Amino acid sequence: MGSNLVPRYFYLDQTHIPKTGLHYGAVFQQCLTWALKVLGNPANPLFLAEIAHIILHCMTGRYRSFHTPEHVLQVVEGGDAIEVLAALFHDVVYIQVDTCIPPILQPLLDPLFTPGTGYFRRLKNLDELNQDPHFALVASIFDIDREEEYIRQQNEFLSAIVAVHYLHPVLNRSILAQVIACIEATIPFRVSVDEGISPSDRLYHNLQQANERFDLNLTEQDVIGAVKRAVSLANRDVKNFADFKASHFLDNTWKLLPETNPALRNPQTYTPLQYRCALQKMVGLMDFLQPNLVFREFQGEPSLSEYQQMLDRAEKNIEVARLYLKSKLVAIAFVEALNHPEREDTPLIDLVGNVNLNPLSELEPFEASISSRQAIIETEVMDLLEVGRSQETAFDIRHSPLATLLARTYGFEAINQWFEAAQSFFKDQISHQAFLSIPPEDAVYLCLRHLKQH
Repeated sequence: MGSNLVPRYFYLDQTHIPKTGLHYGAVFQQCLTWALKVLGNPANPLFLAEIAHIILHCMTGRYRSFHTPEHVLQVVEGGDAIEVLAALFHDVVYIQVDTCIPPILQPLLDPLFTPGTGYFRRLKNLDELNQDPHFALVASIFDIDREEEYIRQQNEFLSAIVAVHYLHPVLNRSILAQVIACIEATIPFRVSVDEGISPSDRLYHNLQQANERFDLNLTEQDVIGAVKRAVSLANRDVKNFADFKASHFLDNTWKLLPETNPALRNPQTYTPLQYRCALQKMVGLMDFLQPNLVFREFQGEPSLSEYQQMLDRAEKNIEVARLYLKSKLVAIAFVEALNHPEREDTPLIDLVGNVNLNPLSELEPFEASISSRQAIIETEVMDLLEVGRSQETAFDIRHSPLATLLARTYGFEAINQWFEAAQSFFKDQISHQAFLSIPPEDAVYLCLRHLKQH
């Protein structure tokens, strides 16, 4: 690895060290020290220790399960000095997960807002805020000129404000602008706007405008290089979509669920309805996502062949996730219908019991009914349902016994048909009796027998 990239030993070769807050704080400080030294701006160790502590405090909020110190270091890996600085700060604000601005950042950020609470707090008058040159630089690169733009990118925008606040004493504005561009690029899953202009092209335009307005002295190649760097970091931020194993991809999906669905944080009390609503939201996201909304490309970064591989793997993983989530939703639909109306206030664990027991060992190995790409998807989904995702989670078990039983017995064609009916049941467009009467009739008895065993 070249000297311009962060050394792996900072965080990857310390497996013998317990992954405590003290460890991550020390690693964050090492990364800050290295990056600023590379940029020719060494800083006081006490100052860097304070910044590392602030980042750690934000990334270890009590409700975080995916946007954690581990995720920060995954994004750091392989980056140059500017990318490392951006990666360290890019998720310090995540209001929907933390339910507020982190307390340690409130003295800095609260003055930006009008009085009020909630996930989306209104900014004060932008003309007034832009009198601060640091705010103005961030707003220019994020193209914040109206409230709607701010709301769509609130977390990343505020994270960039934090980064500039703490880094401006040791970095010049041209470097700060490139750090801001990297954080802006981590706004996920954006469609092309303004007559097909991609988010990367828009960032290029915004950085050009900021270069002129703030006299950043960036050359055309500097601006292009800054956007390429930002694209590289943004792709690492979502690199799990291109994992070679869908089970690893879904591990991260399952880490996200309790972050955005507070009810799941207590596995002893969440109801079938609450669990199902969390899965429905994830299905909605997967149905919306296309690989080119996940990964970005700009003027050869990444290379065409690498980019296509990323798109292909993301497409397969998204397809697997869709069928996997639909299978689990069909199973939970049977649980809800068989326990109507208790589904709304009875904990799921009380209805399914000791779901860690797996009565499926007597079933024959699964063979897809078709030979095609779909067969590959179905085989992988069946393995995920029966064997489970790669990692345990605190709120859910790895495997899915009832979904496995239904898919093995009736096939994925039936799963897809049940899913459409389940959608109507969930919307109260059909009754629970109507859902349970859908052929084959013995599916109800199969589910009852399974649930009684547990």
